[in-house]
Amino acid sequence: MNSTFSTKAQKAALMFSANRTLSHNPPSSWTFYNADAAEAASNSNICYQYSGVYFLPGCIDAYMRDDESNNSAVGHRRWILYPQTQQMGTGDVSLTPGSQPYPYANALWVFNGNWGATRPSTRDEFVAWPPPGYVPYQTLYSRWSFSYPQADFQAAAVTMRDSIGATIPLSIAPISNGYGENTIVWTPVNPLPAGVLSQDAPIDVRITGVSIGGQTRSYSYRVTVFDPAVATPFAPFERLGVYRSGRWILVMSTAAVRLRPAWIATSPSAFRAPTPLRGDWNGDGKDDVGVYADGFWFSTTRKQVRTAASQTGNTSLAGPELRRLWAIGTATAGHNRYFRERVLVLGRRWRRRGTARGASRPSLGGTASTAPLRR
Repeated sequence: MNSTFSTKAQKAALMFSANRTLSHNPPSSWTFYNADAAEAASNSNICYQYSGVYFLPGCIDAYMRDDESNNSAVGHRRWILYPQTQQMGTGDVSLTPGSQPYPYANALWVFNGNWGATRPSTRDEFVAWPPPGYVPYQTLYSRWSFSYPQADFQAAAVTMRDSIGATIPLSIAPISNGYGENTIVWTPVNPLPAGVLSQDAPIDVRITGVSIGGQTRSYSYRVTVFDPAVATPFAPFERLGVYRSGRWILVMSTAAVRLRPAWIATSPSAFRAPTPLRGDWNGDGKDDVGVYADGFWFSTTRKQVRTAASQTGNTSLAGPELRRLWAIGTATAGHNRYFRERVLVLGRRWRRRGTARGASRPSLGGTASTAPLRR
């Protein structure tokens, strides 16, 4: 923050409150008018209000919302997010109660003389609000914006899709340049599901037909809206694992744990081309490893099922090492050929009568995956 800017902005805020109105070009007849206040008024986002949480503190939420009818270009937001700005200043005057109260007022100095300077590197090559990534729902304002320097948005189109891929209706505001970087602004209709936001809500945005330097470009990004008050299920970090030559090698902490399926070594002819699998088959929130081969499903999960040896009827496989290996279901010997020719399908939970209920949000805990971890 620039202390000189803030001192002048404070004088402007006092002037706005005392006169119960705003102007970027205040007349010299106003109460508390002076050169500093006038300079701040012409270089700042300005606001005043008698009530409303959006205007406290510093009117920042109000500036970022820019949802009033005369702010369809979201100019206040664009000046706050302008990449070249290096210093700002702010000044506030609190509400003075009474029969004729003086309103709360603010001036946020946003012009620091760096307009049009070399653009610094930004996280994304564009500046959007809401930005790509995780965004608290409290900052998901009615107007969305996408800015790019010197971009021509006259022929641009915006598409939004929700978590299930459904198109979200929207309306695009008239293009208005001159506030920070060139920007396209649109208002989506009900971008979030009704009711409490109980889980993260991803929204995909695609902007096409953007003309930059004579070339037409497109941009895509995802905004994931969340409620900070709602804890999302913890998904532990993935750990490395490799399946090769009949072995699972898993990295747990700093040690590698080797699981040697004895049936692979003992009876290779009975289990051709095994497919390595991973999934949470016992509901403990952790992935277990296993193998599918010739219609048989095997896992290291200690679930209350029969051992691989008893499932196959091959008692020669019931060695000490195999006692750690459990089957999670199998076909009879007569069905082996049928299963050998079918595609593997796994789900988090299965309903009866063959109806699958798959995982809606894959994560390490609680999800079964047919994708091998590389042979």
